[in-house]
Amino acid sequence: MPEIGEEFMDGDMKIGAIIELQGVKEEILTIENELARKGIDKPKGFSTLKGYVKDRINELSAEKIEK
Repeated sequence: MPEIGEEFMDGDMKIGAIIELQGVKEEILTIENELARKGIDKPKGFSTLKGYVKDRINELSAEKIEK
């Protein structure tokens, strides 16, 4: 099921979205590493957020290749 506004995304916009999502993924990893360094457990919502980001990257990558 397409996300809101996704049907209006052209190839360049999808590439931009993938780049931004990869940045979000890196920030999540940075936060997790910093929390681990301080001895704090990962927040439970992070796995959900990481899964969402990964799924969106995969979806957008597949759509970009198809077109």
